[in-house]
Amino acid sequence: MAAYCVGMLIGFWVAGLIPNYFVIEEGFHNWEPIWLLPVGFSVVVLLLFMALFKREQINSQ
Repeated sequence: MAAYCVGMLIGFWVAGLIPNYFVIEEGFHNWEPIWLLPVGFSVVVLLLFMALFKREQINSQ
């Protein structure tokens, strides 16, 4: 925890809550939304990265 601090602790805590939210019945989970949540988050981060970080043009003469 000293190296990654509170952000990693919160991330692990939230990641543990997600499967518990999608329990269909005792011992069974609806796995599709469990996997789609991190995929959707990753796509949003990718789009933000592509929009906010532009490649610098290098002028070679």
